[in-house]
Amino acid sequence: MKVKRSVKASEAMRGWQKCEDLKNNLFKLAMTYWNTVAILPLLLSLASGTSRADILSFTYHSPDLGSLLSGTMNGTFEPDDNTFVVTSMGPLDLDGAPAPALPFVDSPDNFLSIGPALPTVTLNASFMDLFACTDDTCSDGFLFGVGDGVSGLFGGVPVYSGGPSFGNATSLFDANGWSAAGTDDDTSPGDGESAPVFAATPEPSSLWLGLTAVALALAVRRHRRLGRPISG
Repeated sequence: MKVKRSVKASEAMRGWQKCEDLKNNLFKLAMTYWNTVAILPLLLSLASGTSRADILSFTYHSPDLGSLLSGTMNGTFEPDDNTFVVTSMGPLDLDGAPAPALPFVDSPDNFLSIGPALPTVTLNASFMDLFACTDDTCSDGFLFGVGDGVSGLFGGVPVYSGGPSFGNATSLFDANGWSAAGTDDDTSPGDGESAPVFAATPEPSSLWLGLTAVALALAVRRHRRLGRPISG
């Protein structure tokens, strides 16, 4: 009888230990779940890492043309906090007057089939690759080209060009005339914004592009003749 009681006591002890182990495991699981839920918003924010600012306010003063372009761009910042990928344009002013809406945005490199790229600007103007146009032919609008394939076609010359509604002229891009800052619009990247619009069929033969190339070539020749340094 004493042996049987000892066996039953041992079995009871093992059963109690199993219950304790199960309780501890359930507690650990519950704590893990709670901690995960508590920090999930932070984890998602860190994982997305694309944008603490969805709106870029900018101004560009062209010393050659004497014009002042200002407005906003919608998009997302890259992790370097300098590169801004543009998804759409906001309201714009040219010399203080409202400019036409520019619903079409693209990378000039992509538009001209130089290479796949997204429409991009940078806060410090070290790289600019943006076409903003009234339609997908880019017969009107403006262009920034700094360090991209388009500027590379002209020996790395930084380019600013405006269509008929934006001065209808081309000049060297001056980084000293560029100013930009990002602000948070309190939405997830892309919320309430237009997706990037890209040209299905590039139109490099458009009149504005032809005038841009000619005007740019003349500007480069003029600067070289005058011995002025070309800087971005």
